[in-house]
Amino acid sequence: MKEDLDVLLRSWRPEAVELSSFQRDVWRRIERGRGATQLLQGFFERLARPGTASLAAALAIAAGVFIGSLFAGQQAQRVYLYEVDPYAQVVLE
Repeated sequence: MKEDLDVLLRSWRPEAVELSSFQRDVWRRIERGRGATQLLQGFFERLARPGTASLAAALAIAAGVFIGSLFAGQQAQRVYLYEVDPYAQVVLE
């Protein structure tokens, strides 16, 4: 019984035909993935440099201060109008 199975397994050949275009497409997708990964890796390597990191931090702080001052100014104006203008007190409530 075991010998029959061994003979059968030795004589068996897969019938599926591998398409060359499939293999080519797989490698093309792998290469595309490497390109995107390398691009992202290059961006983070540049960002990790001291000069670039300092510039990015300064820009982020400046943007935060600017946006914060815009919202704080609007809020201060609302509070002022609410305190001084009786009509604004009716409308805002």
